[in-house]
Amino acid sequence: MVLDDPLSKNLDDDQKQVKSPSAIRFSGLMAKDAVNNHTESKASYKSDLYIFCFQNEADHEQWNALNLDQWEFYVFDLLDLKKFAGKSVSLKKLREHQKPLNANKFVIETQRLIKKCI
Repeated sequence: MVLDDPLSKNLDDDQKQVKSPSAIRFSGLMAKDAVNNHTESKASYKSDLYIFCFQNEADHEQWNALNLDQWEFYVFDLLDLKKFAGKSVSLKKLREHQKPLNANKFVIETQRLIKKCI
């Protein structure tokens, strides 16, 4: 998907980038208690691990959801995520705190963090 972006005006079509990473946000990281929702509880994190995926192919002709080389993966345990995220987090922030993982490294890192959590 290619979006009009003033930052990409000087790039040819093959080089166009998706909107600024700070404009891309992952939300819904915190929620109220779904079991006991009659009390006024504060929203909080509900998971031990948080996984974020971003399809980064900007060329519409090349875009392929099944091509894992076109994806960026990020995985954080709760303690690390809480250091920089709130109810939502931008792609820019994720990239500041972790290099994008390819599919193979994502599996390895996720397995490592799962073992750490149990």
